[in-house]
Amino acid sequence: MSQQNNFGEALTFYADRHPEPLKRTAMNVQYTSSRLGLQTLSIEMTTINSPGESPDWTNKTIIQLTKSELTGLCGVLFGLKSEVKASFHGENKNKGIAVYNNGAQGAAVTISVAGRHLHHFLSPEDRLELGVFTLRRLSDAWKVTPSDTLAILRQNELIRRSQ
Repeated sequence: MSQQNNFGEALTFYADRHPEPLKRTAMNVQYTSSRLGLQTLSIEMTTINSPGESPDWTNKTIIQLTKSELTGLCGVLFGLKSEVKASFHGENKNKGIAVYNNGAQGAAVTISVAGRHLHHFLSPEDRLELGVFTLRRLSDAWKVTPSDTLAILRQNELIRRSQ
């Protein structure tokens, strides 16, 4: 569900019943602005220690996407790309993120920091909800409508595939 806070609108997903501890995670995606004032997203992920417990937000990992990474994320969430990867994030340049399109199964998000990997699996419905949320942010950054943004993403993928 979408909510408002000091950083902008946010959307949180929970995988609190997963049997594997590093896949039992919560993921918060939030509208933010970069140091340069560009509109983007920050993705926070943390573990959920035991099934049914609250997330351990005090030990979260945060990655802020660049504009090109935001574009790639939209492409993956709408099935236009198979994956998007980003690395060398954070003060120590030791954070990264990878998002994979799992087709009808949804999508997988992996965040790593200093060799520790957290995984969050999105159902097809969650992938769609995150896709719309991300598309609206990219539309704001590009200053065009969401329908124009999706049309541009599709056209860009057609150009990429024809090369």
